[in-house]
Amino acid sequence: MNLIKIPEELSGLAKLSKQELVEELGIEVFRAVLLNIFLGKNVRNFTEALTRNRLLQSNIALWKFFCEQKKLGVSPLDLIPVAKEKLLNGRLSPKDRAVYEWLVAMTNKQTQNVLRKSHDKEFDDLTQATLEMLDKELLEGHSYISHGAIFGEEGVAFTFKEMCWISLVLGSQTLTIRGSEKSLHGKYFEKLILGSIFQILGLKLLEVEDISQNGFWLSSQNEDRREADGTIVNDNVGIRVDIGFIGPGNSEITLDKVSRFTKFDEISGKQYEMSTIVIVDTLGEKSKARELAKKIEGEIICMSDPNWVLELAEQVSEKLSINNPFKDVLAENLEDYLSEKLKTLDLDRLINY
Repeated sequence: MNLIKIPEELSGLAKLSKQELVEELGIEVFRAVLLNIFLGKNVRNFTEALTRNRLLQSNIALWKFFCEQKKLGVSPLDLIPVAKEKLLNGRLSPKDRAVYEWLVAMTNKQTQNVLRKSHDKEFDDLTQATLEMLDKELLEGHSYISHGAIFGEEGVAFTFKEMCWISLVLGSQTLTIRGSEKSLHGKYFEKLILGSIFQILGLKLLEVEDISQNGFWLSSQNEDRREADGTIVNDNVGIRVDIGFIGPGNSEITLDKVSRFTKFDEISGKQYEMSTIVIVDTLGEKSKARELAKKIEGEIICMSDPNWVLELAEQVSEKLSINNPFKDVLAENLEDYLSEKLKTLDLDRLINY
């Protein structure tokens, strides 16, 4: 049984890189999504569809794997010790490791937080307690529970206990993929949004902390400063920009982003007078984040506003005392203007920045 091999179609969906996603969808899809974001439309309509598609494919691949194993006489419960042995002693790729974690109804984060360092004994205790819960439910005599096979097709049949365990495995799979998708989309869209709009504003994309010329870089962090998603420098003035798809229920995160940076900063040995701009998805109607941000000379811009790009352009041009290329663009012409500008940008460079 130790020779069980995880199907490539299943492990391939466990972890997905941004490059794999770009190759699958094509760069023009991202150009179209960026235009929608710049016009105030909800990026989650796009990312949620991608997430559900990956989840469905992964669910089907996992179910197929369980059925094929059951045809060979291997129950989902029989896979628990096999997966445990692989996790403890096997040399696994990140993709395969994720699947073996699912088979024991865990995720990587749960393995770290729940089991801590004692993966052997604590895992056995947790698994045994879970199986005892399932046995207890069987003894309750629920009218909808069959004590025989409850699913049968082409010689495959699962008991209620096995189906309950499969549901836990599917739950772990869902947590992993949704967490992976959130991280993946956040990372590349943050760079795509900031990198694109800054270049449309006429700013030059630089290497991190390159102050030999005016321009911007993305995702900077060192030992002395908190990370910024984007940093703009112009002579002796700079702007730290943070972006996040933060909704109205997370105003405290928005405020933390506004207040994390200092008024003056040293970058590559040069002093800069800094200001802060935080870009979020939406703010609640009663949120005081904007007023509190003003007190510490920070600005909050909401991507749900159809004209948020115009507001950003105004803020950046005023803070840096530079030309605003949007100043003569009418709201009704904004979509055409942005569409033409996006065609000139190298999105591959931003994705791989």
